[in-house]
Amino acid sequence: TCGGVLIDLDGRTDLPGLYAAGECTESGLHGANRLASNSLLECFVFGEAAAKDIVARWDQLEPPPAIRPWDASRVTDFNVVPSPTTTGYTSYLLSLAAGGSYPVLATGVLPCFWVYEYVGASIKEQVLHLAGASADDPDAVAQALAEHTYGDWIGMYGDAAFREATTAAIHVVDRLADEADLRTRARMREAFLTACRYEWLFWDAAYRREAWPV
Repeated sequence: TCGGVLIDLDGRTDLPGLYAAGECTESGLHGANRLASNSLLECFVFGEAAAKDIVARWDQLEPPPAIRPWDASRVTDFNVVPSPTTTGYTSYLLSLAAGGSYPVLATGVLPCFWVYEYVGASIKEQVLHLAGASADDPDAVAQALAEHTYGDWIGMYGDAAFREATTAAIHVVDRLADEADLRTRARMREAFLTACRYEWLFWDAAYRREAWPV
């Protein structure tokens, strides 16, 4: 199939609050003899269905977590050329998406959640320790992060809301693995390990300030 994300007739996926339509999905409306969900008309149909479902469920949705205001003064260059490692990593994830296996793609994306959550939480703990701030004191936490050069980044990925999102993503991949056959599980494992290696290379490239040699 062209896509692999399973949806219901309202365009809902198995992730709460996430809807999908078009080529990323596997609705099956065109039957087994067609690339799944590649009709432009189908995008309109499921887009409208998703919109109606969102409106109907609006009062049931939990409010989104607070987002720290973006401080553009800390950004020195918006026109950075992606490094070789960044290009390789994103190209690898795109290849998983093009492969048409939702379980493999979900597993390949998982390290981006998991590693960032771990790194963010670890750095946040160190920052609070050095500042003498208690994690149970919101004002002290906010002050410690405000004084740190990378406070915005640490505050986002070291936040409890991001930890909850990461846990939810882990549960989705675990369920997909339980339902997968042995061949798919092997591909999921390879995707996870490869993405973890790319995550390490990604951080290392930033530390080395990697650039294209030619």
